[in-house]
Amino acid sequence: MITQLYIRDFVLVEALDLALDNGMTTITGETGAGKSILLDAIGLALGDRANINLVRPGAKRAEVILDFDIRNNTEVAHWLAEHEVDADDNSCQIRRTVSNDGRSRAYINGSPVTVQWLRELGEKLIDIHGQHAHQSMMHSSTQRELLDAYADHTDVLKRVGEKYREWQQLLKTLNHLQQSARERDAKIDLLRYQLDELLKAEPKDGEWDQLETDLKQLANAGELRAACHSAMQFIDSDSAHQLSQITTQLSKAVELDGNLKNALSCFENANIQIQEASGEIRHYLDSLDDDPQKLNQTESRISELHSLARKHHVEPNALLALQNELSLTVDKLDSESASLETLELDIEKARDAYLTLAKKISKKRKSNAKKLSAEITNNMQQLGMPEGVFEITLHELDENQYGEHGLERVEFLVSANPGQTLLPMTKVASGGELSRISLAIQVVNVSRHQIGTYIFDEVDVGVGGSIAEIIGQTLRRVGENHQVLCVTHLPQVAALGHYQLKVEKSVIDKMTNTRVTVLSATERLEEIARMLAGTKITDSARKHAQDLISRGDADSPR
Repeated sequence: MITQLYIRDFVLVEALDLALDNGMTTITGETGAGKSILLDAIGLALGDRANINLVRPGAKRAEVILDFDIRNNTEVAHWLAEHEVDADDNSCQIRRTVSNDGRSRAYINGSPVTVQWLRELGEKLIDIHGQHAHQSMMHSSTQRELLDAYADHTDVLKRVGEKYREWQQLLKTLNHLQQSARERDAKIDLLRYQLDELLKAEPKDGEWDQLETDLKQLANAGELRAACHSAMQFIDSDSAHQLSQITTQLSKAVELDGNLKNALSCFENANIQIQEASGEIRHYLDSLDDDPQKLNQTESRISELHSLARKHHVEPNALLALQNELSLTVDKLDSESASLETLELDIEKARDAYLTLAKKISKKRKSNAKKLSAEITNNMQQLGMPEGVFEITLHELDENQYGEHGLERVEFLVSANPGQTLLPMTKVASGGELSRISLAIQVVNVSRHQIGTYIFDEVDVGVGGSIAEIIGQTLRRVGENHQVLCVTHLPQVAALGHYQLKVEKSVIDKMTNTRVTVLSATERLEEIARMLAGTKITDSARKHAQDLISRGDADSPR
């Protein structure tokens, strides 16, 4: 629960340091006095959006501090430990500041944190029910959330959502693959045709360069053979024989004069190279192929490869690489076809996993819907609707309507008066009845959570007289075990609080200021009388006020 509320330079509040106790505290004041400012300040501390309009004019920054007693809230203790926020076992402090340039900072137990952390922790500390809560309860989503909160299957519901998203993601993937299946099949057919052509042609690595070399040789075999014969004629001529004789003569001359040694070496080398050339040419002539049939085969092969290369817009020597590339592409597309079958199996498994968990949720919803309906019916009857009936209906959805929240739509049905048919809450016309039904629902969930503080902001709107007193008694009963802060305009509700705060607005030095006062017994009597009588407070109003206050003290002694 909140033990201390400190506000500085927030909207119209210059400074406020307020100690709060357990039980029901009512908050009253004239219309426009600023009762909502207290709730706005608490909302800011719990992570609501910050803006410069929250800073009191002329101030550098606004600041809100909330101190909590968390001795009975193990969820908060676990959250603080999980997020490694320093804390003792008894208390927790949240602090939020907003500077006049719009910058906001958040702290938990003095440690800087994100606003998201404030929201997460705030949900475990305070539950706020606004004056328009009954409007949100018209939505099927809110009705489902209330039933799920009562059933307390948050972990399973989270897993249902995860399994549903996994299932849907696989379906999206399947749909994408199926949409491109025709294009893929057509592409595979074309690639297979092209690959078959290349496989039949059997291009080999380096083949094109060899073919070009062979073609030159075969096409010019006559010229090549003539050139070789000319060379052999020279080698076999007298000139070559004379070179050998010269070498012999110089060998003898070197014995007489060593200066001829280099010249001898050159002639010896020339003689050796001529002999080697002779061997090379004879070998070449033996291997020289001038077969016209082979020439035709080579030309045909070159024409075949050149035609394929032109068809595929590549160089002839790149045909083998293209064949390998096409083969890999075809294999990949084939594997996609195989993965399509695997994906369908995965989808079936994901669907089954989702349905298994979702059916558990459905079973718990069904059993808890009966219990919750009975409890809310009982609360309605205590709130001035003695023949009121509340029923929760679960509508099974078609498979194409399944979602991350399960297999059914939740609907709240109400009969507020004797003989009235059960109708959806959206069909209940009376605003006062809706407020009471909403409160009956909210009170049920209060008892099922560790949250220490509940704030009710004008949940009594649209009612009055004895019904207002019944609402006040209901809130007071909640206050017996929880801290309740209740903003109200009704004296019947205000009188039933264990404590009362009065919000007033004044102008000092041309500056508007909102202040909050903890009322003494005498001050409280005057405030209740003002709420009953208006500006002119009579003894009769005071007596009525005392009677209302006494009823609360008698019904719920503290």
